[in-house]
Amino acid sequence: MNEGKVLDLRSMVVDGMLFRSPSDRHRIEAFIPPMGRENHASNMVEAPSGDLLCVWFAGTSEGISDVNIAMSRLSAREAQWTHPVLVSEDFTRSEQNPLLFSAPDGKLWLFYTAQKTRGCSREEWRRRVAAGETSGGYGMQWTAMIRCRVSEDDGHTWGPVETFSEKPGSFCRQPMVLMSSGDWLFPMYYSLKAAGLGDDHTVMRISEDQGKTWQEYPVPESRGRVHASVVELSDGWLVAFFRSRAADRIYVSRSADYGRTWTVPERTVLPNNNASIQAVRLASGNIAIIFNHTSASDDPDKTVWPRQ
Repeated sequence: MNEGKVLDLRSMVVDGMLFRSPSDRHRIEAFIPPMGRENHASNMVEAPSGDLLCVWFAGTSEGISDVNIAMSRLSAREAQWTHPVLVSEDFTRSEQNPLLFSAPDGKLWLFYTAQKTRGCSREEWRRRVAAGETSGGYGMQWTAMIRCRVSEDDGHTWGPVETFSEKPGSFCRQPMVLMSSGDWLFPMYYSLKAAGLGDDHTVMRISEDQGKTWQEYPVPESRGRVHASVVELSDGWLVAFFRSRAADRIYVSRSADYGRTWTVPERTVLPNNNASIQAVRLASGNIAIIFNHTSASDDPDKTVWPRQ
C-alpha cells in the first residue's frame, strides 16, 4: 500500500477498530480514541475474562487538575476498543501513571499517583516565573501519593479509592510482579523537591499476604534511577532495569532473595534519554526491553530532562 492509502486507513480506524498493519500483515493494531489533549503513561493487562484493559492519564497537561485516569476495554468477543471512561475521581489533583494488576484471586487492582497542582495553567506559571513573581518547576511531584482501587468484576465497576502510599513524593510507573513465592512486588520511587526533581530514589514494596500489608525495601544508591522494571529470572532471582534521570544509560540492579536486598544500580551499554522503559521475560527465557535508543548526557550525576 502507498503512503496515502496508509494514512487514509488510519484516519478510518481512530475509533478503536482492530486492523492488520499495512507494513506487517502478522501484526494487528488499533488506535484507541484519546481523552483530552495529553494522553500518556499507558499500561495494559489481560483480565481473567480474556478482555484487554488499557489505562493511561489524560487531560490538558501533566500537573493540571483536569488530568485523570482513563480506561478503554477490548472485549475478548469484540474487534473494537470501547470509548474511554474515567476510573479516578479527584478533580483537585493531577492523577497520573496508572497501573493494572490482575491478582490470582481474580480481583483487578488499579494503582495511580495523585499530586497537588499549581492552580493555574503551565503558561500562566511560566509567565509568573519569567516576571520574577515565583520560582520552581510547574509539576509538584514531591506532593504525590499513590492511590488504589480494586474491582471484582473485571474493571466494570470499582471499589472505593484507598491510599497505598501516603508519603509525599510517592510515585509509580511499572506494574506489579507476582513472584514464584506467591509474594507481590511493587516497584515504586520517591520524588523529592530538594534537587529540582532529580532527587528520586527507588524502593520495592513487597506483600506476603495478597496486598493486605506491605514491607518496603530500598534499592541502595539509586538516586536518579527510577521506573524499575522488574523481571524474575528464576525462583527468587530478580533483575531490575531503570530509567536514568541523567539521560545517559539504562541501569541494572539484581536481587537473589525475592527482592529484599538489591545491588547498587550499574550502567549498561543500552542508552536512555530519561524516558520510561519496559522489560519482559519471554517464553524462551530471554529478556526483551523496549526503550528509546538515544542518550543526551554522559554524566551519571546530572539531571537532564527530555525537552533539554
